[in-house]
Amino acid sequence: MYRRRPRATLATVLHEASPIRTVDEPLARRLRGFGPLGVLAFVVIAAVGPVLEPLGAVLVLAWVSASQTSWREIGFVRPKSWVRTTILGIVFGCALKLILKAIVMPLLGADPINRTYHYLAGNSAAVVVMAFYILVASFNEETVFRGFVFERLGKLLGPNLPAKIATVLVSSAWFAAVHSVEQGVAGV
Repeated sequence: MYRRRPRATLATVLHEASPIRTVDEPLARRLRGFGPLGVLAFVVIAAVGPVLEPLGAVLVLAWVSASQTSWREIGFVRPKSWVRTTILGIVFGCALKLILKAIVMPLLGADPINRTYHYLAGNSAAVVVMAFYILVASFNEETVFRGFVFERLGKLLGPNLPAKIATVLVSSAWFAAVHSVEQGVAGV
C-alpha cells in the first residue's frame, strides 16, 4: 500500500540536514522546568522582553529552540485560511478600536487625543518609522506576553479554569503596567 510522506517543515529539513544534534536534552528539561535555570530564563526574558523590544522575542525564540518547546505551545499556529484570518483580524481590530474610542475611553474620562503619539499627526516621515516600530513591538509583545508568559504560567499554575483566569489576569496586568510607563492611564 502506498504511504504518503509527511510534509517537510523547516525544522525537519534543518534537523535532517544537520549531521550533529546540538540540543542538549538535560538542558532542555531544565529550561522547561521551574528549577534555578528555568526560573532564571523566565526572569531574564520577562525583564528584557518589555524593555528591549526585539531582543525579548529573540530570547523567547532562543528559549523555544534550546528547551525543545514546540512553536504551537507558545501560540505560533498556522491558520487554516490566511485570507479568512486576515479579514477577521482587520474587521475585529477596527470594531474594537471604534468601541474603545467611542464608548470605553470616554466613560473612563480619557483624553480623546493620545498626547504620547500626537506628534505623528501630519508627520509622514515619523509615521513610517513608527509603523516599522509597531510591527517590531507587536511581534515582540505577542511573543513575550501572549506566547512565552502564557506558556510558562500555564505550566506553572496548571490547566484548570482558575489557573487560566489567573494567567490571563497576571499577563494582562503586566502588559498594562509596561504601557503605563510611557502612556499613563490611557495606555493601560
